Amino acid sequence: MASARAAKDPASLLVAMKALARHRTYAALEPVAAAWRHDTEIVLDQLKTIPLKDSIDATHVGVFGHSLGGIVAGQLAMTDGRVLAGMNFDGPQLPLPGDAPYALRVPFCFLYADASKVGAATARSEGMNDALLTAGGFGAVLRGASHLNFTDMNNLSMMARALGPIDRAEMARVLRATTVGFFDHHLKGKPLVGFTPSAILEFTRSSPP
Repeated sequence: MASARAAKDPASLLVAMKALARHRTYAALEPVAAAWRHDTEIVLDQLKTIPLKDSIDATHVGVFGHSLGGIVAGQLAMTDGRVLAGMNFDGPQLPLPGDAPYALRVPFCFLYADASKVGAATARSEGMNDALLTAGGFGAVLRGASHLNFTDMNNLSMMARALGPIDRAEMARVLRATTVGFFDHHLKGKPLVGFTPSAILEFTRSSPP
């Protein structure tokens, strides 16, 4: 992850992320990521045919996810022309297998945790994907957040040891505001809101207006 944070362009980031993808933890997840990509593509194929088609605008699609889901969201933003914007919540943006393009085609937002405990170690993820931000968008770190604060575990007191010191209600509020604000801006043309810099939200690259 340190090599990824130091990358200045997509080519050097690709080298770092390919090395990370070979680690046994991430290598084991690739079949799951492939299944999630396939499932999402099937859903997008069916959007125009389901009974709720009049309530869904299938021409304005955004994708987002946390951790592995965030990786999948970024991969779809690289390859699926139906995706117009995306967000990855604290997932390393691993490349697709083989020689698939490693470039985001659309505006994208990376939201990072401040620090996360991995066994006895502390993992830092801020900025690790920012070299990919060449098509618009930005990266931001939520100060005091850990990896699991982005999940429903943020609301469970029994998970306190695995969570960061950020106030849990504030974490939920900021995550909702930034997600809705980003997609309303890029899919509906509304002014960008939800990203006001504060003690808990700091930009790592390409700060929004």
